[in-house]
Amino acid sequence: MITLNYFPDSYSDPSSEMQYKLPMIGVSITHKGKNFRTTGLIDSGSTRTFIPKEFANIMDLDLTGQTDIMVGANGSFKSTKSVIGRCFLRKGENQIFENFINLHVNVPVNTNTLPCMVFGRDSIFQKFNITFQEKNEKIILKRVR
Repeated sequence: MITLNYFPDSYSDPSSEMQYKLPMIGVSITHKGKNFRTTGLIDSGSTRTFIPKEFANIMDLDLTGQTDIMVGANGSFKSTKSVIGRCFLRKGENQIFENFINLHVNVPVNTNTLPCMVFGRDSIFQKFNITFQEKNEKIILKRVR
């Protein structure tokens, strides 16, 4: 079992003026000899895993795959299918507790569509049963057997 704290950064909901901390996770990506560290949102409402186009460009991901229309919280957008060579999930700065080899991701066609990586039900939820403890600002991941 892995217990993670919500990241200290918060999200402001303009409609309610509320502040929310989000269930984010540390991520390291290795692709074509390039390494990139970032964070990703664990999103139980997303059926797919996404990476911002800006990150895909840095990592030289192949963006010639099939393009589909995705529907998200901010409306619909075009997205291209791609694959990341290796994606490591981190607890803290250096503790890697899971890795994905050839992780299938969707990349928005336009920049400024996503602020971070989004882990949906097609990736992290296949390997872990995930509990969000909103009041305690914690995420509990139990490996699926």
